[in-house]
Amino acid sequence: MKKKTFNVPGFLKNIWPFLIISIIVITFFLNILIAIWITIAFLMILIIVYIPSLSLKSRLVSVMNKYLRIEDRELAHNTKKTEDLIKELMHELSLKQKGRGWLIVHLNHRYIFYNVETISNYKHLYYRGFTDKQIFEHMSASINLKTRSEVKAIETTLKFHNRLLERDLLMKKKHLNIDTYPQPIKKLGKTYM
Repeated sequence: MKKKTFNVPGFLKNIWPFLIISIIVITFFLNILIAIWITIAFLMILIIVYIPSLSLKSRLVSVMNKYLRIEDRELAHNTKKTEDLIKELMHELSLKQKGRGWLIVHLNHRYIFYNVETISNYKHLYYRGFTDKQIFEHMSASINLKTRSEVKAIETTLKFHNRLLERDLLMKKKHLNIDTYPQPIKKLGKTYM
C-alpha cells in the first residue's frame, strides 16, 4: 500500500514567507517579545531549508564539470545520492542554464550534462557546416555519445536558449566572404552566443 504524503498547494509554496512576515508584523503590535522569537525561528527555518539545497546544487555542478558528458544515473552513482534527487536537481538546473557555458539536455526520461568544452566543440563543428551524422561520428569517440538523437537534442536545447545561431545565416555570410565564425549577438544590452 502506498504511503500518503502531504502536498502543499502550489499557491501556498509561493506565499508562505509573506504569511509569516505578516504574522510577525501583527504579533509585533500585540507583543514585541513574541514577534522577536517568531522572527528568529523564521530565520532559522530559512537557513535550514535553503542553504543546504544551494550548496548541493553548487557541489553537483562542480562534480559535473569534471566530466565531458555524464548522465543522471552515473552522477547518482558517483555522488551516492538517489537518482530521483539528482533528476530533480538537474531539472532545476536545466531551467536556469540560459547564460551558462555547460548544457543539460532531457532525452528519453534522463538528463545528460555536457560541460563547456563539449559545447564549444559542438558549436565549432555545427558552425563549420557538419551534419548531425558527422558531428556524432566526430564527437562520439571523444565524449562517448550513445545516439544521434543526443546531437539533435543538444542542437534543440541550444536553439531554445538562444545560444546557437542558425546555419542558413552562416552560409550566407560565407558566400559573401564575411567572417564565418559567429560573433556574439547583442540584444537589449545583453550578449548572447
